[in-house]
Amino acid sequence: MNFLRWLFRKPNTKPKLRTSPQNIIPANQNQEVINETDGFTFRVDELQTDFKEFSRVGEFVNLWIPKIDYPDKVYIYHRSAGPEGRLGIIPPEYSGIVISHLKDGLDYYAEIIELTDKACKIKCRLITKEETEHREDMGREAEETIIKAKALEKTNNEEAVCLYRKAMGILREIDQQGEKNFIAWRKQRFPINRLSLVLERQKRYKECLEEIHAYEKLSDKIGLYAGEKERLEKRKEKIKKWLIDLDHPIHSI
Repeated sequence: MNFLRWLFRKPNTKPKLRTSPQNIIPANQNQEVINETDGFTFRVDELQTDFKEFSRVGEFVNLWIPKIDYPDKVYIYHRSAGPEGRLGIIPPEYSGIVISHLKDGLDYYAEIIELTDKACKIKCRLITKEETEHREDMGREAEETIIKAKALEKTNNEEAVCLYRKAMGILREIDQQGEKNFIAWRKQRFPINRLSLVLERQKRYKECLEEIHAYEKLSDKIGLYAGEKERLEKRKEKIKKWLIDLDHPIHSI
């Protein structure tokens, strides 16, 4: 039966990818696969010769398989470079299990951890369905909490502050679990801009500054929305100035 399915399958059309010999580093110079309990570490195969110009340690990369019946390679791409941003492929030792994982629509973690003149090492972990669902549940709770807080800003500032702080705590927990379980991302952003704004409006300046400083100590790999970082920095400097003025008031003569 399997033979008949293979015999009468539709022809596959593979995408045009940069695979010319002059553009890749041969596998015998590149291969080093290491098994680890928390995932696997490998050197990228068929590595593009110009890889170092566009790569950096700590960068998260995408894994991709062609939409064909029987893909046999897993391609590695830079997240923001588009079709031309191909880095290489996963070594054959791991392609089968990764292909199966990606076909099931499950999440993964892939990060560049080492760069040399002729090699790029990546650490990868395939995220289970249970882990993905748990993280998504926590993310939804944080998102719903942020929406409730924003709706209360004009009617109940105190409750809004409590909810924003709750959301911040949930997102911190997601990140902490991510470090422990080797998961690297979440969709929700820290609501530090809204939280600090509400505290500023209530003239709770010390709390406002404390929240901003606490956020700045976090390793926020997702970052804030466009323009929020600048607004947060301006608010911080303004609050610091106000606190100085409160501690040293200028009395008119």
